[in-house]
Amino acid sequence: MSLARLKEAYEAHPLWDAVHALSVTLEASPDELTDKQDDDLDIVVALVAHLRPMQQTHSPLVTSGMLDNVKSNVDSIANNIRNWQSSNDSGQLAQALNGVNAILSTVAGWPKAKDRYFRGATETAAAVQEESQQFLDRLKADVEEASRELAELRRSVADLESDAATGTQDFIGRAERLASELEAKSALIDSAMEDQDKRFVEHEDRRSAKFDEILEKHREGSATNLAASQDEAAEAIERIGQLEDQAKKLVDAVGLAGTATEYGRYAELQRVAANWMRGFAAVAFVGGFAVFLITLLFEDITDSTPWQFIALRFGGAITLFALGGYLSRESSQHRREERSAKSKQLDLAALDPFIATLDDDDKRAVKVEAAKRLFSGGDSPAATAEINEIDGSKGLESLTKLLPGNQRTTG
Repeated sequence: MSLARLKEAYEAHPLWDAVHALSVTLEASPDELTDKQDDDLDIVVALVAHLRPMQQTHSPLVTSGMLDNVKSNVDSIANNIRNWQSSNDSGQLAQALNGVNAILSTVAGWPKAKDRYFRGATETAAAVQEESQQFLDRLKADVEEASRELAELRRSVADLESDAATGTQDFIGRAERLASELEAKSALIDSAMEDQDKRFVEHEDRRSAKFDEILEKHREGSATNLAASQDEAAEAIERIGQLEDQAKKLVDAVGLAGTATEYGRYAELQRVAANWMRGFAAVAFVGGFAVFLITLLFEDITDSTPWQFIALRFGGAITLFALGGYLSRESSQHRREERSAKSKQLDLAALDPFIATLDDDDKRAVKVEAAKRLFSGGDSPAATAEINEIDGSKGLESLTKLLPGNQRTTG
């Protein structure tokens, strides 16, 4: 099919009638609309305004099947608009917008119909056809003129038949000249037709070569875009991996800081308990000493005083002294727990800044050694084996399981 016929088929496609029908349907919309409905209708109106000029901008790369696909979507949008006008169902407008997106996605990939090459090819073919027609018209006029001259010669022959003796040679000469002129003009016509056919074939060959070149460039561009998309996907995956590593490091840091905070809280509880028990022990010692002095100063004790009386008098003081000793011992134990928890808190708080510049493997090795020193002392095989199984963001979870003081605080 020639370019002219392709253009005629393109401009006469039912798609443009469907676009016009959609425009008429939009004009029947009610005047009172919500802002959302007004915006949705403006999008459909903009689609109609975008499609109308395309009827006059034909491209040979746009096939009838592509036009049928767009027409189907336009018909669907028109049905959705009519249904919305009759039922005021906003869902119909949403479906119409989906159709608009489908049409825009389809026509966005169409070749530019105003491409200089295709317009030049069409204009060149039309110019060649017009030039050929003009040349044929001139040849036809020459043939008609020659026919008239031949008719005149025939009339002259009829007139000269009565005088054959005098005009035979002249007639033969004129006839021969006319015959030679007719043969020359016939040869000229054949040459012109051959030249015209040759020019048309050359033009079609150039057009076909240019068309193949454009298609090849389009394929190369598609391959380049695909490669670029793959590279972007690989970069995105790499960035996701980096974010995942950063998230794991953040979890480790938060867990470590939380463990250090728990140690600080535990140390504070032990300090408060030690202070209270130390105060109660001091009160018990003072009370016992006071009872002892009162008994010595205000009671008359002699050698004949029964031991039961002496034991009864000094029993309260002894009991207070025993209570003071017990509270002092418990206060000392709480003080030791406070110092141990405070030391571990400071070690954990300083661990991450200390190993910040090391590699991941070195960081893990330092953390394992620190865990052995802080939680197991290197003497417990079971604790050491549990520490060696620490991996990634679960490391600090496993470390907190080894913390006796933390378990006691939780309980």
